Amino acid sequence: MQRSRIMLVLTCAVLLACTQEVTRREILVEQQVVEDRLNSWVRLMNNAKLDSLMLFYDQVPELQVLWSDGQRTGGWEETEQGIRDFFGGLQWMNFVVSEIEVEVLSQRAATTTFRHSTDIIRRDGQRLPVSSGQGTQVWLKDQDDDLWKIHTSHVSVSQPSMN
Repeated sequence: MQRSRIMLVLTCAVLLACTQEVTRREILVEQQVVEDRLNSWVRLMNNAKLDSLMLFYDQVPELQVLWSDGQRTGGWEETEQGIRDFFGGLQWMNFVVSEIEVEVLSQRAATTTFRHSTDIIRRDGQRLPVSSGQGTQVWLKDQDDDLWKIHTSHVSVSQPSMN
């Protein structure tokens, strides 16, 4: 009986020692890295740098993007075409994010939430009403290049602004 207790204690100790717990410092570092990635994504959106923008998405079949116009794309191929279609119809866009919150869930998963304001001029010269809303993204750290990538994105519009 005594021997089984010792084995149980040793097993628990080994399991606890092997658990990969994220330290507070690591969380703070990763929060900043994810926030920097989000800000870079916004910059690329505003500059319509599609080739660079594509690298920010987790290019897997499970990728899900819910667009501010209500459209939804699933998987990398459909999302890539959705990005090309969206930017193909734009002349100019100003996408501004604020109130960014980053939560690191694990060493390989994080979420971002933010408010946004979007001003768009279409290729035909029509200016859309300025819109605002919320965004939520799930970021996963890619095992191949160790970069945080968007795995799920949901950008919604509350209602058009009266600006």
